[in-house]
Amino acid sequence: MVEIVSFAYKHGPPPDAALLFDVRDLPNPYWDRSLRELCGKDGPVKAFFDAEPLALATVRKIVGAIERHTRAVGQHNSPEFTVAIGCTGGQHRSVYVAESVAEALSPNHAPITTRHRDLA
Repeated sequence: MVEIVSFAYKHGPPPDAALLFDVRDLPNPYWDRSLRELCGKDGPVKAFFDAEPLALATVRKIVGAIERHTRAVGQHNSPEFTVAIGCTGGQHRSVYVAESVAEALSPNHAPITTRHRDLA
């Protein structure tokens, strides 16, 4: 089982994460007034990131890292672990990436859960 947790760095990272990813390098929809009140699960924010090559590359890299970790851990222990994905406010970037990573992993890894710790 893989749990993917999005979080806000302003509240600190989850202490139980086996893998932690910082996505603050992605463009921040917060600065677009039409997207500010939305979150990474909303269609306009998803479209914003789906058009951003860096966001798509980040998702692919995180998926690859999780798959490598799952294989390595699965050889020695139960492959149950938490992946934490953080951005500044925990509303847009980390939520989008967490959802996208879970979607990409779901055909080959079950079960996958997502939790958005700091989503308002």
